[in-house]
Amino acid sequence: MLPGKRREPRRRCEIDVEVRHGERVHRGRAFDLSRTGISIRISAYASLNKGDEVDIHSPELGWLQGRIVWRSPQRIGVMFKNSTNTTAKVESFFRSGALARA
Repeated sequence: MLPGKRREPRRRCEIDVEVRHGERVHRGRAFDLSRTGISIRISAYASLNKGDEVDIHSPELGWLQGRIVWRSPQRIGVMFKNSTNTTAKVESFFRSGALARA
């Protein structure tokens, strides 16, 4: 989704994450986060594509589910599945002050 079309503002972050798709696990680093999605730097060789359903895990956020909505050679954009659980986890992360330390 283009920056001008985003539903929620994104906030810069630096969070190590695992992206799981089926049996495969890819390590990456989230670099921005919003209430509705996350952008992740990932290996150009990761077998992830637009439309893939993924699970994302980090100690800071816990488990989140979403769908890849864009892919560039070394980045993916994931839109979270809309749920009260996801909203609560992201809001808790924002309130924790972790972004100020990133």
